[in-house]
Parts: sequence; C-alpha cells; structure tokens
Amino acid sequence: MAAAATQYAIKHPGGAYRVAYIPSASMLPTLHIGDTVLIDTDAYRHSAPRRGDIVLFKPPMPSVDDFIKRVIALPGDSFRIIRGAVYVNGKRLREPYISAPADYEMQIQNYRILVRFAPGTPAVPLDNNVADVPPHDRWTSPDRVPANCYIVLGDNRNDSEDSHAFGCVERNHFTGKLVKVL
Repeated sequence: MAAAATQYAIKHPGGAYRVAYIPSASMLPTLHIGDTVLIDTDAYRHSAPRRGDIVLFKPPMPSVDDFIKRVIALPGDSFRIIRGAVYVNGKRLREPYISAPADYEMQIQNYRILVRFAPGTPAVPLDNNVADVPPHDRWTSPDRVPANCYIVLGDNRNDSEDSHAFGCVERNHFTGKLVKVL
C-alpha cells in the first residue's frame, strides 16, 4: 500500500514537520516496514518537487493515510518503462535505490498512461474512473507528463501501489518531503 501513518506533528519558527512511520514494503530497500521518518510539510510551499525527492502525498484514490513514493518524472517530461528500465526525456535513469526492475512496462502516449503487465499482452490505458489521468485539455503534449502532474514510483517497483496503478499525482496533493529516517 505504501501509506505513511502520522504519529505526530511538530511546528517551530523554522517550519513544520511531521513524524510518520512506514507500514509497507513499497519503498524497500530505502525505507523499511516500521521505519520512523521526518517529513518537512513546508518543503513545497515555495518550490516544486524535484526528480528523486521522496514525497508524502494524498493519493488520487480513497485512503485514510498519505502515501510515500519517489518522484520520477516531472511536468513536461517524456516517460517510459521498457524491460524494467526507466527512461525520462529519452535518457535511462540510473536507479541504485530500487529493489528490482519493474516487471511491467509503462508509457505516456496519446494523452493516456498505458501499462503492459505481462510480455506479449496489449498495453492498457489506466481507467480515468480509477486513476488520476487529466482530461486532454490539461495536457501540453500528447506524449509528456501533463502540466502540474508528477509520476511517482515506489523503490520496490513490483510491490508498490504507485503511478503505474493510479496515474499522476497533482502538485496540490503533495503534503511534504522526506528529510530524514529517524
């Protein structure tokens, strides 16, 4: 699931922080079940999320907890996963933090997010009734991450409910950035 349940919040003149624990294996090997993490809840007040940030966000689906994942692709980026390798803007990402390459393929094409779950099977578009895939008029290009949207993935790609399941995450859903494992 990749939820991060809040234990308590801390406010002080330098900002606001939240302490949360990790209840799932979706971010292995970076974050382990039971880890306690410190989240900067002011991190995106004046700046945008960056590729590689580990972020806390409200998922685009019903959930009592926020999710925690890694930002992989930014608004305007091209994005694909082919044979387990992630490509952003045509360049393969070096990902020493993942537990294993993805066993699915994914790409943005014709204003849709397509996922192929097994070799030789057709790629299926994420269902707009379940996934957060903006309507065509919100995209700046048919083959790039839509404006104001991010692709987020768990480091444990094959055991993570992330963008390959629910689509994009809009910037206003981000509630903080991981700053430290306690």
